[in-house]
Amino acid sequence: MGNTKIIFKKEHFNIETTQEFLKDFDEVCKTMDSDLFVKLFIKYDFYYDESYREVLDLIINQTSNWYNPDLGTELLEVRTFDSKCAFCFFSKTVNGYEWTYINRLDKGINSRITYSSKIGFIFEYENNNLIEFGVCNSFVD
Repeated sequence: MGNTKIIFKKEHFNIETTQEFLKDFDEVCKTMDSDLFVKLFIKYDFYYDESYREVLDLIINQTSNWYNPDLGTELLEVRTFDSKCAFCFFSKTVNGYEWTYINRLDKGINSRITYSSKIGFIFEYENNNLIEFGVCNSFVD
């Protein structure tokens, strides 16, 4: 895995836009909808730096592989959890999200099985301004 983080230009975020991004980010995480992550990257202009592509591709891979409309996939819950951080990203904040889902139209007993997936995100701040964002590889399947 190459770049799994975006390092922002110093002026990219201020305190207000950092707080707005974190609020929007949390709302998107409550859906685990890969299309909404793309829209979030567009809204906050993450495209100016080439490293965004690997970060976004990793997020899309993790958040799109669970949903299957043919199986009637239903998102049951998204919750945050304390990361089991091994300090790969010392001094950074790592937020973990776990979502559970069920495939209601699957055959037989499989329609009653509850599945789960996880993803962890890395944040680094300087003077309350977001300066780095990425995906923690410890939670990548």
